[in-house]
Amino acid sequence: MAFCLDRAEASQEIVQTLTEALTLAETPVPRKVARLFLCSDLLHNSGVPGASSYRLELERALPAIFASVHDSYVGLGSLMGMELVKVRLRQGGCARPAHHSP
Repeated sequence: MAFCLDRAEASQEIVQTLTEALTLAETPVPRKVARLFLCSDLLHNSGVPGASSYRLELERALPAIFASVHDSYVGLGSLMGMELVKVRLRQGGCARPAHHSP
C-alpha cells in the first residue's frame, strides 16, 4: 500500500493493473481477496494528501471487480470448496477469527 501511496500520481495505471489482476478468471480466490484488501486500504487512505485520485479510479473499477469476484466465488461450485477458501484465508491471517464468522 505504501508503494501505491508514494506513487499516487500513477493512480490510474495502478488501479488499472489491480483491476486486470482482480478480473482474471484464473486468479485464485485467496489472491483476489488479498488484492481486495489492498483496494480497501487505498480507499481508506485516499484522504492522505495527494492520494485522493485513488477513490475516483477505484469507484469506476469496483463494479467490474466485484462482478468478477462474485463469478469466482460462485464458480467454486460447492459448499466444501467455499469452506476450503475460508479456511485458507484464516490460516493466512486474512480474515476474521473463526469465532467471529457467521
